[in-house]
Amino acid sequence: MKPSFRASSLDRIITCHGSRALDTKFPHESKDSDVSLAGTKAHAVGALRLIEAGAIGEVEDPTPGVELEGFDAWIVDFWVQTVLELVPAGWAIEVEGAFEVECLRFVLTGHIDVLAISPDGTQAIIIDLKTGYNPVDAAECNWQLAGYAALVRCSMPGIKQLRLVIVQPRNNEAEGYPRVSETSLDLALCDVEALIESEINAVLDDPLTFTTSKKGCLYCDFALTCPATIALKDDMKLHLTQDQFDAIPQNPSPTQLAEWVRDGKLLEKPIKLAREELKEQLTRGISTAAGDVTTAEHEITLIDGTRIFVKDGQGPRKVENLTTLLLRLGVVVPEEKKVHACLTASLDDVERTVAGELGIPIASKKVGAMSGKSWVINNLGDLITREPTKQLIIA
Repeated sequence: MKPSFRASSLDRIITCHGSRALDTKFPHESKDSDVSLAGTKAHAVGALRLIEAGAIGEVEDPTPGVELEGFDAWIVDFWVQTVLELVPAGWAIEVEGAFEVECLRFVLTGHIDVLAISPDGTQAIIIDLKTGYNPVDAAECNWQLAGYAALVRCSMPGIKQLRLVIVQPRNNEAEGYPRVSETSLDLALCDVEALIESEINAVLDDPLTFTTSKKGCLYCDFALTCPATIALKDDMKLHLTQDQFDAIPQNPSPTQLAEWVRDGKLLEKPIKLAREELKEQLTRGISTAAGDVTTAEHEITLIDGTRIFVKDGQGPRKVENLTTLLLRLGVVVPEEKKVHACLTASLDDVERTVAGELGIPIASKKVGAMSGKSWVINNLGDLITREPTKQLIIA
């Protein structure tokens, strides 16, 4: 039987070939958190609402006991509105479509949140919803979307132009992470199927090389027992013998857990100092080249392709005159909610509270539309200050 690869796992296994070997060595233990359950619910509710708007597909809610409230409910609103704005009128929309393609050495599968097809069948849009807090790779460098593109191309060879879109509502755009990122592929010039086949074949040919990276380790179930992360080798790559691989335990020992906690404490200060020093150097501008890094004037690229650069940003919003804020907020918000929303002077809480009282969305992309964010800008804008900052972006 040929091994099967899910497009959603490609970001991890292409970066770290050995992570797939660990997947096959140990059973996967589901660790559903409140965030993941809310994300599953958001996908289901969003798909059902798109079907109500004319999309095709069959959807069952796998989490009937989960209720979406507050920001989680807004995520669904943002997702549905974004999809309907991105897809041109007259295009067909399919939600939660399952795809499978058999290649020479493996089977590739994928579950696409939204696939839109033009009336003439030559153009398509793939739109993927991410509900997590950690920003994922942008559409232009996201292996999961590349896998989806290969699935669509193989299943629908008539597609010539393809747009790939990621929607991640929790992203903080002020820190350089857009809520919507997209890229376009001309399939006459880009052989995405050959690219994916080459990368997965490399995984099959080299199953015992473990490479630590932001992509590879963030969602890996075995980060605490992986020899590469424990070794912390300078080149962040470790090739194991078969005996070393067989000796990897499924769960960390108390000693290993204690060492992780200890090393985290030891590294906390130097990592903080390194971030600040690197931010200062990149802001100042450097231009050198070394064996494991390449630097431009304000950017550094590591040997694994990770880019680090400084971007102008803004610090958190601050309100100095809290008394005036409370007076203005009292026009639309009851006293008990007003006090709760402003205990920490969180303008995010103010936006959510106002939106709930007025029955409007927290945010809207429509020009002139009323939302919690626009209410804060219009009514409290003169009270808000933000200090300019320098953000260190890792991509």
